[in-house]
Amino acid sequence: MCSFHPLYSLPPLPRKDDGTLERYAFPGGYEIVYLDKDNATLCADCANKAEAEKDDWPDQAPVAATLSEESDWWCAECNYHGKAEYGEAEQ
Repeated sequence: MCSFHPLYSLPPLPRKDDGTLERYAFPGGYEIVYLDKDNATLCADCANKAEAEKDDWPDQAPVAATLSEESDWWCAECNYHGKAEYGEAEQ
């Protein structure tokens, strides 16, 4: 599990009005990738499911990020293939 300095507070996770986690960031519309406590990547659907079941989901997810210029990614639960917004990163 990630450990953070006790004085450091993570920002709240992006949520819809109904309390579920957002799939897309605003502004920009980039797809949001969530990490569980083992740093496995999760799509929004699987992150919502894990949070509802409290299965491997901490009180606060370590990270919610967009991967706009990074490599493609896959959800560790459902194998959803998320595409990098601007293609593969240059070497």
